[in-house]
Amino acid sequence: MTQATFPWCKRYPTEQQILEWDKQATYRAIGVLEEKLGEEKFRNQVATLKGIDINQVTPTSSWDYDELRQTLVSIKEDIGAPAMQELLGDNISTSVKNVKQYISESKGETRPCSTVLLVPNYTAEQFVTQFPLVFFGQYYDNHPEHFAFGDEPTEGDDIPDHYTVEFVCGEIHFVKILMHDDSKAVVDIESPFHLVASAVTKDGTKIAGITHQYVDTPDGLEIRLHIEAPVAFKDDFILRHQEHFAVEFYNALKKMEPRPSLQA
Repeated sequence: MTQATFPWCKRYPTEQQILEWDKQATYRAIGVLEEKLGEEKFRNQVATLKGIDINQVTPTSSWDYDELRQTLVSIKEDIGAPAMQELLGDNISTSVKNVKQYISESKGETRPCSTVLLVPNYTAEQFVTQFPLVFFGQYYDNHPEHFAFGDEPTEGDDIPDHYTVEFVCGEIHFVKILMHDDSKAVVDIESPFHLVASAVTKDGTKIAGITHQYVDTPDGLEIRLHIEAPVAFKDDFILRHQEHFAVEFYNALKKMEPRPSLQA
């Protein structure tokens, strides 16, 4: 493994940091939809959702963050995953070409990307019992840059796979998550509560190996989110993905009962 040239592990980000990353992602995501839909269609979409006349729709620059985020979720749910894929089709095709170039330049070498959240007074078993429902059931709300999501079974495979369309570091990526057994873990597994998978592009090109672990420690639950990506991926891409992990898991945690808090 090639040593990364950046702080490859974001360990124990604070709730304040994560909320700031969420806000930044919200403004980026709303910008994508405004650009792809065009001003008139975007305003029509907002007017319909809010039940107001199109002339009452003010520029998004004047909206507060909560309004912006709520509207963003509603627009994505209203458009739906298939139509969203079509809307972002050109961007997805471009990202597939770029990913293939990064893979070619990497020559099989990878670089790590980890985010670790610490949740005091919570256990791994509590977490995994609730997490699938709150994460996949409210996928658009868990990260502003989640644009589409759905199940996409792999022929001959009984393990459920899914796809997601996400905006990461200036590119729209269609990513299919292929679930695996433990033998394909990219780091040593230390907990019985874990997820092992691969991320692949729309045409099946492997982007990264994934091993997430939910580990009980004396200080509480550690949520260890780890991928191995081609070494040629830009630093900004890796850093944004570290933030992406923190945001989507933090927002899922907020929906659990009892609601946990993070430890810095």
